Amino acid sequence: DPVTQQGRRAFVSKGDVGNYEYALSVTTDGAAQFSVWSPLGGSYAEPAGGVLSLHRWHHVFGTLVKGAFAALYIDGAEVARSGVRPVDTGDGSAPLLIGRRADGSFFEGAVDEVSLYRRALTASEIGTLYLAGGAGVCLEAQFAKVALQNGTASHTQGGFSVAATLDGILDQFGNGWAPDHQASVAVWETARDLTYPAGSRLRLRMYQLYPLADHTIGRFRWSFTTDPRGTFADGLQEGGAVDAHWTVLVPRAVVSTNVPAFTLMPDGSILAGNSTPTTTYEVYADLPPVPVTGLRLELLEDPSLPANGPGFAGNKNLVLTELGVEAVPLPACFPAPAGLAGHWSMDGFDRAVVPSATSADGLTGGSEFVPGVVGFGRRVPSGAGLMASGAGELDLRGDQVSIEAWLKLEPNPDSSARFTALIGKAGFPDAQAFEIVFESGARVGLPNNLWQFEYILTTDDGRRVHNQSTGVQVPADGRYHHVALTYDGSTIRLFVDAEPRAEFGFSGTLKSVPAEPFRVAGTVAFSVDEIGVYNRALQGDEIAGIVAAGAAGTCVDCAPVPAGLAGWWPAERDGSDRLGLNPGQVHPGVAFHSGRAGEAFYFDGSPESYVDVGPGLSGIGGDLTIEGWIQSEPAQSFRVIAGTRSPTGDEAGWEFGVDSRGMLLFQAVVGPGVSCYAVGKTGLRDGAWHHVAATRAGGHASLFVDGVEETADRQDGEGAISSMAGLLIGRTPSLNDHPETRWKGGIDELSLYSRALEPQEIWAIRSAGALGKCGVTPAAPGLLTVDSVSLAAGGIPTLILEWGGGASAGFQVESSGDLVHWDVTPAVLAEPSPGRHRATVRVESSASQRFFRVRGL
Repeated sequence: DPVTQQGRRAFVSKGDVGNYEYALSVTTDGAAQFSVWSPLGGSYAEPAGGVLSLHRWHHVFGTLVKGAFAALYIDGAEVARSGVRPVDTGDGSAPLLIGRRADGSFFEGAVDEVSLYRRALTASEIGTLYLAGGAGVCLEAQFAKVALQNGTASHTQGGFSVAATLDGILDQFGNGWAPDHQASVAVWETARDLTYPAGSRLRLRMYQLYPLADHTIGRFRWSFTTDPRGTFADGLQEGGAVDAHWTVLVPRAVVSTNVPAFTLMPDGSILAGNSTPTTTYEVYADLPPVPVTGLRLELLEDPSLPANGPGFAGNKNLVLTELGVEAVPLPACFPAPAGLAGHWSMDGFDRAVVPSATSADGLTGGSEFVPGVVGFGRRVPSGAGLMASGAGELDLRGDQVSIEAWLKLEPNPDSSARFTALIGKAGFPDAQAFEIVFESGARVGLPNNLWQFEYILTTDDGRRVHNQSTGVQVPADGRYHHVALTYDGSTIRLFVDAEPRAEFGFSGTLKSVPAEPFRVAGTVAFSVDEIGVYNRALQGDEIAGIVAAGAAGTCVDCAPVPAGLAGWWPAERDGSDRLGLNPGQVHPGVAFHSGRAGEAFYFDGSPESYVDVGPGLSGIGGDLTIEGWIQSEPAQSFRVIAGTRSPTGDEAGWEFGVDSRGMLLFQAVVGPGVSCYAVGKTGLRDGAWHHVAATRAGGHASLFVDGVEETADRQDGEGAISSMAGLLIGRTPSLNDHPETRWKGGIDELSLYSRALEPQEIWAIRSAGALGKCGVTPAAPGLLTVDSVSLAAGGIPTLILEWGGGASAGFQVESSGDLVHWDVTPAVLAEPSPGRHRATVRVESSASQRFFRVRGL
């Protein structure tokens, strides 16, 4: 600095001559420095480090924990930390200066978004501020407190209460909720509906401060509800109302300073790894865009815990001293491109997203959590690594592959030739089917802060290429960079931050190495986030979409299956119904091609190119939804995706398709002269996959294209549209059927529901993209065909069901309100004649008794 002659220039400082407090500066050698002074002018702490590149924006953050340490962060990562002297700090009275220091030291450059906080922010908070990037900091972009009320419990020990978890008191004894039963539940209402347009991320802070040994949570699970307040929480601490329609919150991460390990269980619960008496748990989970009215905490038994789990002293007995809930809105993520074979978020629970059997398990191995691009990332130390293996080993075998990830590389410690960020099938030398790798050092002639982006591919005939002359460089500049490799069978392309950098000719089918795990490793430490592997070559615009999404990430969670699912035909090389109830007969003219989520039906428009599901769903004729993915070939006429419209004179039923202009169309006939319809406004004959949906509620039809409602015209018509004609996919059973109306193109994941789905449910399915809807358990075996249904005479509604054959051990009748959740219903069973069976069921006035079925035991 020409004024002070010091080797640094302050761009933010708080201080006056003789009363310096703290400052952020740039040093002569390009590092950053965070300085804190004592009131007497001496240094309190001055951590310095990192590299601030010329003419490039960097996020710089200094944080002080008084009496402990001062830390310096650049671009979301800690670069320096120092202990503090045993003296006091400034009193806060000095002015804040931006662009200079009080002694005349000034800054040359640009400064933006200066912020000051009254506390030491956590590493994850600092990482979130950096990842916000051009979005900046706003109240909604940071975690905001969610107010809770009306705490209620199923069981509570004397002297404790759920209400005390919200009083803000963090004492150790006698304050908070302590269960007295091994399966205890607590619920809280949200004071206001918790909802954001694209969903929200929750942070649930659970304070367990009771200091006695073995008083810590063992296994727990969080859920949410949208039920009306007051229906599930009555404020009682023993025998309180805790029943509602609960949806499990599957955690993305759990953080605790005292618990070394957590395990995500198959039911969405979390199993803690030790018995540390006092600790704080931070649970991170994502909410869909629905109005959340309440949260539930379940304490669960587990055989690995003393006496099977929480509830009594000595048995992992939780005392929840305080509960804090915060939320931040989620930006809209980028729908996962087709062909996703494996994805690892690098968040706290690393579960691979798997749309097919070609995917690997979650990554396990040595690493540490660090701020990532999307939530958490992983820093992989030198010589350590992560590995994914299991039933599906990413054995792609074809002649296409893509690998993409966010990487923050670290400098090579010297000029020796070294490799870092090896990602892929990496078994040297014969099992390197596909792999990306980064090299630095003397062999490639690069300084220690640059790495060359390289690749290795091996074909099934034994040809192996390791291109160590790509010329594509990625800097070790303390920032995450997105890297991608694509191979389409003839050309390999490399991308950095969505920019195409190089392409090379290559051909051949990838070598099959099912025993080789998918690995992430390196001889120099690096950080990694959001690894994606695809069984096809991504296009440039798809890679650009992933990069542009930034902190929103790729939509890589399957969509929850909405209630009311009646049939789901995923088209995985057959016509099976995922529920196992109404399989479709695939006629000879139907082929199977690559679809939006796995395989898809392909229809060529010929007379035998359709799928016949039959009349099993004919009872769905009131409110309904039909949704799925379509790929339309050029046509000049109305083409039917699916329909139930009867060929009889009244032509009751419905048809769903694309009209002569290429717009989505839903039309239904209630009876002679009564109909309803809805017409869309987006052309769909562009050869691309589109998600389409039609809903009908009370005679009112609506259309959705790619998750967005877009009904250009409609006519309402109330009444049942039931039809015994049966459901056909690819054509209609109505008089409209002729060669020009049969579907030409692809149909994938077609699903029928017995209610009108909400817009956010349709958006979630569309956003899941290639991952589709989450799997459901097929109907258990033993369902029987009821061939006679009648109502008994008299004033009490009584249903009589009859069938022939079946198991000899007995039968049971089951009822449902949504075709998903089934309960056993009381019935009087009889055998009116040999081989014939009858069930008489009294029908209650209940929404849960809309559908009935019979099962052989």
